Amino acid sequence: GEKTSEEEEPPPPPEEAFSVAQDLELYRDFISEGLEHLDTIEVNLINLEQAPGDKETINAIFRPFHTLKGVSGFLNLQDIHRFSHGVESLLDNARNDKLTINQKMVDFILEAVDLLKKMIFDLRAHIEAGQIGHAEFDLAPYFEKIEWLQQGGAESPAPLQPKEEEAPPPLMGELLSSRGLISPQDIQEALKVQNEQTPGKKLGEILVAEEKIKPRQVIEALRDQKKIAGEFAETTVRWIPTNWTTWWTWWANWSSPRLWCSRTRSSPP
Repeated sequence: GEKTSEEEEPPPPPEEAFSVAQDLELYRDFISEGLEHLDTIEVNLINLEQAPGDKETINAIFRPFHTLKGVSGFLNLQDIHRFSHGVESLLDNARNDKLTINQKMVDFILEAVDLLKKMIFDLRAHIEAGQIGHAEFDLAPYFEKIEWLQQGGAESPAPLQPKEEEAPPPLMGELLSSRGLISPQDIQEALKVQNEQTPGKKLGEILVAEEKIKPRQVIEALRDQKKIAGEFAETTVRWIPTNWTTWWTWWANWSSPRLWCSRTRSSPP
């Protein structure tokens, strides 16, 4: 008679599982190299925060995303492939002057790196269990953000106004140490490495490479560095006259007996 559903032979294993067993080393290489690419992107995002228009830095971030897109597509890792392609297209427009890099875009690329790391870590767990793929991730909000940025959500920053006097920004080490993000000893050791081994490398890059601090924390400190310097310069411009006519008007007002009395009087007569 006919076999019942319980007597039927089990279905053959999925083709994907067979591919993993056959090419396990290929996937392991992708995991290892993919994480290295993401680390490279994070370090270059620190440079991009300091020089948003630098084409060499934009290309240095674009290339790893391009590689991730290509290899993940070859390995049929569709979610990683689609998402890498989305971020790559954003960077492609930036390097072709169709979009302007600003804080919104830098923040999004950091978020993209975090998500891709989660996807690759999950892939690694599946590979170690002899399976291909990773858990489902909700990519819709990320693609909406990409579309928003592509359509001008990352508006161009206002043009910089010429400043009368540029204030020296606070030192990166001081900012990180004052927030308790890193110890003064770690900063001294990083400065020693900078002076003796890598004189062209920035302090933040060294600390990230030594895993003393996260790239996101360095980027936030860089933004505060600019903000503090800008506030100091703005105060300087507002209160210090810059030409003889302004000096004379300022001094005449300041030395006026009526104004002087109103300034020095501690209580009404």
